Amino acid sequence: GQVKFIAARTAIVNPNNGNVIKDIGTPARASLAAVLVPSITTLDAAQNVVDYDNRLGGQDRYETAAKIYDETFGTTDNAVVSGGENFPDALGANYLASRINGGVLLTKHNTLPAITKKALIDHGVTTVYLTGGEGAASTAVENAIKAIHVANDPTSPNIQVQRVAGANRYATNKVVNQVKAPLTGSSTVLLASGEGFADALSLGPIAYANNYPVILTDGQTLGPDQIAQLDSFNADRVVIAGGTSSVSQGVEDAIKAKGIDTYRLAGDNRQSTAA
Repeated sequence: GQVKFIAARTAIVNPNNGNVIKDIGTPARASLAAVLVPSITTLDAAQNVVDYDNRLGGQDRYETAAKIYDETFGTTDNAVVSGGENFPDALGANYLASRINGGVLLTKHNTLPAITKKALIDHGVTTVYLTGGEGAASTAVENAIKAIHVANDPTSPNIQVQRVAGANRYATNKVVNQVKAPLTGSSTVLLASGEGFADALSLGPIAYANNYPVILTDGQTLGPDQIAQLDSFNADRVVIAGGTSSVSQGVEDAIKAKGIDTYRLAGDNRQSTAA
């Protein structure tokens, strides 16, 4: 079927006759659009039809990431490579990818997948930002990337690798957000729990499209890494993904105490939160 946004509601419709199959009904998407893009206007329902006939997928997560990269980008000087065996270091990578005008590819811990290597070659990548420490992507992976000549041309220089890592997932998140941070800061910052992947994953497209950094928290406290980032970005608005079981009310109150407006997007489960 197709997905249609009718005013502030979301519905799955029959593309043959336009009848609503399922009314998802949450106003969260329209509300978020109003928060993030104040000038947005509600379009006629007929203009808001998204066709889901096409699927991008591979035999595994590495091939899927590569196919998305192939579909989205032509030649790119820069790319982000994140560990695909665990989620934390990849969650905030969309902001960095947006800042470098590239995308995100995945790697195994000890081996650079052939499909990832092919994508780096095919897109003429010259610099890779490798997120996470050796626990996420080993030195062997880093060296394998460094051994690749740009576009696989032996007369070209080798791909340069900049590892972006901290002592833990939250410190890494901070470093990732600061690699290409805009000098003017970001008035809107996205915040989600780093203890699970669902809510932060849902923020990825918003982060990429709008150059909004994603700050990860343990969900219970607003720690020094998170406070430093809010200060660095001069944030005046924080969009929180997930309910208070994911990001506590205490974290939200601590943000408000800094004079920053908050807006929480939460549903009954991860699917409705994403919607």
